[in-house]
Amino acid sequence: RLTVRVPARKIYRIEPLRFAGRTVEWRRDGGSLVADIDASAMDDGVTDFDFSFRIHGSGSIEVVQSGQHTVVTMEGEARNPSFTGSSLPDDRSVTDRTFSAQWESNGVMTTDACNSFMDNDRSVLGGETDPEMVYVIEEPYDLQVVGAKFLVGVDRYRKVSRSLKFAFIIIVLTFISLFFTEVITKRAIPMFNCFLIGAALVMFYLLLLSFVEFVSFGMAYLVASVMTIALIGGYMWRMLASVRTGVTIASILTLIYSCCYVMLCLGRYALALGSLILFASLAAMMWASLKLKR
Repeated sequence: RLTVRVPARKIYRIEPLRFAGRTVEWRRDGGSLVADIDASAMDDGVTDFDFSFRIHGSGSIEVVQSGQHTVVTMEGEARNPSFTGSSLPDDRSVTDRTFSAQWESNGVMTTDACNSFMDNDRSVLGGETDPEMVYVIEEPYDLQVVGAKFLVGVDRYRKVSRSLKFAFIIIVLTFISLFFTEVITKRAIPMFNCFLIGAALVMFYLLLLSFVEFVSFGMAYLVASVMTIALIGGYMWRMLASVRTGVTIASILTLIYSCCYVMLCLGRYALALGSLILFASLAAMMWASLKLKR
C-alpha cells in the first residue's frame, strides 16, 4: 500500500500511479491518497514508481524526504519562490515567470521517524489529527524537509504603502520649486499658503488609498495625482495671478508624480532609477541656484 499524505480537497486532477510498469488507480482515505499494490510486482523489494497530481494554489509546498534515496523535483509558474527546509536545492533555476528546483538525498530519515510520521504523531507534524487537515511541518525541522514558499508580489495596497516612502521626496521637491518660484517672480508666498499646499500633497495619499479600494492602482494613482496637480497648479495661478506660474508648477508636479509611479512599478531597478532621478534633480537645482546668484 502506497499512502500519500496530502489534503484531498486541494486536488483537482490526479494521474494514476505507475508502479513497475503497471497502472494503479488511487482511492481517497480521509485526508490521504491510497493505492493498493500487488506485492508480486516488486523486484527484490526495490521498484520504481511515479505519479503526478494538480492542486489548487498554496502558500507553500513542502516534501518530507522519507526514502533511502529521494529525488524531489519542483517546478511551476511563480515569480518569487523562496526555497525553505533543511537544505537548499542542488539545482535551481528562476526566471521572470517560472522556476524549477531539484533536491537529492540518501538515507536521511530513520525508521523510527518514518513510523512516527506515518502514525501522524503530533510531535512530528504538529496539530490535532484530522482527516481533512492541512499538514504543517513546524520549525525547527525534525525531519528532512524541502520545499518552497510562494511570496506574494507587490499588490495595490503594498504599492500604496511603498508610495508613502516617496512622500518626503515629493514634498521636498515641491517646496524647492516654490522657493525658486518666489525668487524668480520676486513675490513672497505666505507661510499659510505653503501650509495649504503641503496639506494638498498629503491629501494625495488619502485619495490614493480610498480610490485603490475600487479601481486598479494605476487608475487610482492617475486620478489622485491629476486632482492634486490641478488643485496646486490652479491655486498657484490664482495666488500669484500668473497662468505661466501655475502651468510651470503643474508641469513640475506632473514630472515628479510620473517618476514616482515608474519607480513604484519597477522591481529590482527602482532604487537605481530613484537615485538617478534625485541626482538629476539636485544637479538641476544647483545649476539653477548659480543662475540666480548671477
